[in-house]
Amino acid sequence: MSQLAPAAVFAYRRADKIQSCLEALEKNLGADKTAVFLYADGAKDENDRPDVERTREFISRYAGRHKFADFTVCFRERNMGLANSIITGVTEIMERYGRAIVVEDDLITSADFLSYMNGALSYYEKKKEIGEISAFTHPLKGLKSYEHDVYMTRKAECWGWATWKDRWELADWEMRSYAAFKRSRQDREFEKLQKGINNMLKQQMEGKLDSWAVRWCYSLFVNDKLTVYPKVSRTRNIGFDGSGVHCGRTDRYDGEISTDIGGCRFELLDVDRRLEKEAAKFEYVSLFQKGVNYIKRLSHKR
Repeated sequence: MSQLAPAAVFAYRRADKIQSCLEALEKNLGADKTAVFLYADGAKDENDRPDVERTREFISRYAGRHKFADFTVCFRERNMGLANSIITGVTEIMERYGRAIVVEDDLITSADFLSYMNGALSYYEKKKEIGEISAFTHPLKGLKSYEHDVYMTRKAECWGWATWKDRWELADWEMRSYAAFKRSRQDREFEKLQKGINNMLKQQMEGKLDSWAVRWCYSLFVNDKLTVYPKVSRTRNIGFDGSGVHCGRTDRYDGEISTDIGGCRFELLDVDRRLEKEAAKFEYVSLFQKGVNYIKRLSHKR
């Protein structure tokens, strides 16, 4: 069994993306000591089936030449949807290993991604105020003069992340505490972390949205758990090319990705409200831009 945390990788219908993702991950220091579990969801409909089959064909070929300590593939027989696929897959790994590193197919990792993740998982494991390790950070202006290698905020992230079994078990997937949350002042504080996130929770409750990420962010927030972010990203999202189910087109998230394999200085710091506020503003502008792009597409079609 690998001594390093296992990596859960999730794929669906984009063969080129999962190829880029795996090829970057296998170049990581420590890849040969890392067990990888790849979950490939089933086709949602006949329109998606050809792309799903091509993706599975690549994964099957890749399994014969991988460079990891172990490579386990789970081809879902039916379409579970991203939320259920991630919740089920990560839970399975947590039961076996007690910790997990999670990557989706549209993420490119830096060469020190696994080193950063494993170092952070070890350093913060007994620091119970920490709920998640993020590999991604927004390209924030405040980070240019920031003196530490990491910072903390109250909002979780989903573009390359890691956590432990006891934190994962805090997740309220059924949103049983939502009514009490709405009656408290917490909902206003939560909205400050990303404008519109409370509406996402409302849509989740109404069955109009199926997001594991918003429920995960919510669960960590109501349990007073913080997320550790790196000053320099260890992942880059290449899914904003119109190929994804949930992503449009934008280069707004593009930023520097780590090229240093010299290590990261981990510290337990207070929440950096300045960076937290800037990140919330960044997300709000991105949501606004998505709306503008959508209107432009409609106008073009007309």
